Amino acid sequence: MGGDQVYPSANWRDYENRCKGPYQAAMPSGSGSLYAISGNHDWFDGLTSFLRVFCAERSIGGRTTHQRRSYWAVKLPHRWWMIGIDAQFDAYLDSPQLQYFTEVLAEMEPDDPVILCVPRPSWVWTAEDPRAYDRVDYFIRTFIKPRGGKVPLIVTGDRHHYVHYREIGGPRHLITAGGGGAYLSPTHTLPDILEAPPPDSMARHGSPVRTYERGTSYPDRRKSWSFATGVFWRLPLRNPSFIGLLGLIHLLGLLSFFGSPGTALAGSAATLGITTAFANPSAGGRRWRHWIAGLGHGAAHVGLIMLGAWGWSALDLSGWLAYLGYIPIAGLAATLVVSAYLLVAAGFGVNDNELFAAQSIEDAKCFLRMRIDETGLTVYPIAVPKVSRDWKANADGEPDSSWIAPEQPINTHLIEKPFTIPGKLLGTEKSRQVPKTS
Repeated sequence: MGGDQVYPSANWRDYENRCKGPYQAAMPSGSGSLYAISGNHDWFDGLTSFLRVFCAERSIGGRTTHQRRSYWAVKLPHRWWMIGIDAQFDAYLDSPQLQYFTEVLAEMEPDDPVILCVPRPSWVWTAEDPRAYDRVDYFIRTFIKPRGGKVPLIVTGDRHHYVHYREIGGPRHLITAGGGGAYLSPTHTLPDILEAPPPDSMARHGSPVRTYERGTSYPDRRKSWSFATGVFWRLPLRNPSFIGLLGLIHLLGLLSFFGSPGTALAGSAATLGITTAFANPSAGGRRWRHWIAGLGHGAAHVGLIMLGAWGWSALDLSGWLAYLGYIPIAGLAATLVVSAYLLVAAGFGVNDNELFAAQSIEDAKCFLRMRIDETGLTVYPIAVPKVSRDWKANADGEPDSSWIAPEQPINTHLIEKPFTIPGKLLGTEKSRQVPKTS
């Protein structure tokens, strides 16, 4: 499990109802092992609930947990390793984690290939924050490289989509596969070319700069843009309370314009301050585009308030019924302003996550399956275009079958052609494509 096992915040009730319970209903019994890395949402209670659920040899959905902490290393067949590190919030790796990997990876032999699991796709943000990739680079440089190991694949979740980056002239693959997230994340705002580690990272210490090109994504760029434009109707329909909140705020703004000039000025300044603070960067520091986006967004709301004040005066409205009627009208108009802002700002890398979070898109899920044999590691990226919204109890099923079943079959397809990464990487050997029937 790639992190953020519950959403939006970690506590034992949500782990029980949103993670452990659904998996247990889907597969009441079975065999196999389960390992989980901690995401930022798992950290919201200081990992207290995460450690109790995943680090106590419990059964979850027919799988048994074995890890003792939020980091682990597993030896797989054909000399492959799978390693999960806890580098959440891009903090330093703590001393117990360093000691653990020092002892466990002493068994690693030269040329052993590693699947490295990390909490977030830090490589995507290296242009904005040159230090974003430092923890991953430090781990590879300190624990894998000295032992002669290779890292041909780094996998993460965090962002709720599938994106595959391939190293140009090299063997490494970077995959984001967080398709089980609470809502879809965009792909049309991601870079086509990136460097990790970047040449200007202060902590690079001589690690070679690797350049990656973007390959397949799910949803693809066109579909992601199509989802993005749906913000104008999904935001008001799926968040009606947001309309009421903005309507109330705009009513207060309207009243401030009917007061003293100082009151109107204070209300306008507060609006600009709130919208500027909202235009927060996903990584790195605040740049000129964040200030322009925030101030422009605020100016649009101030202009809408002024338009409302003009209309109020022109119609000579008064009384509490007029105030009550103003709230939904102003709220809907303000919601459309927010929608337009999110759509435009996301194109400049501002609030792109909020553009999709506001829409709560449940479809376009994805997950990975991997197979290891003597030829190497084969990755199968699988898409679930539409999730089931209607379920029924599977009362007549076998004891080990799912307790529930979808009313209609759930269709899946491969996101891209499966690809195989050789177990023995020599120089800049390319990954081998395999047919869909494999």
